[in-house]
Amino acid sequence: MTTRSSCWPPTSPGEFQALAADRRGDIYNLQGKKNEAKAEYTKAWQGLGAEAEYRTLVEVKLTALGVDVQALKQPAAPAESAKS
Repeated sequence: MTTRSSCWPPTSPGEFQALAADRRGDIYNLQGKKNEAKAEYTKAWQGLGAEAEYRTLVEVKLTALGVDVQALKQPAAPAESAKS
């Protein structure tokens, strides 16, 4: 099984999930559903490998919606422990 980063261009149905998420983002954006569009574009961005040129286009779409793409590139910080 190949990893996401090595599957460009996509060759199997599962590898098209990021592109499908991008298209759903386009539809939501055209419908004025900005939060849903952001969520789908984020899925697409995360699903595309870092070397995929198409990822740059998804970054532009996210930036246009006010998403800080640089924050997506950084690993998630560990959640703070709950205070008692």
